[in-house]
Amino acid sequence: MRKSFFRKLKSQNMSGNRYIRFCKFHESLIECIERRTKEEIEKQELEKRLVPVYSNNIGRVWSF
Repeated sequence: MRKSFFRKLKSQNMSGNRYIRFCKFHESLIECIERRTKEEIEKQELEKRLVPVYSNNIGRVWSF
């Protein structure tokens, strides 16, 4: 999980090596980032399942 996570960081134009060095001293930070990333993915998955009823300039109304 962690190696692919850092590969993802690198692919987003972030310095993976710098993050690895930094996070060796901040294990809890890694766990926090992984948890937040997981939450983001789950949120995106949920939004994919929702069907927009209509969309306007103000916002969207979702139908389950």
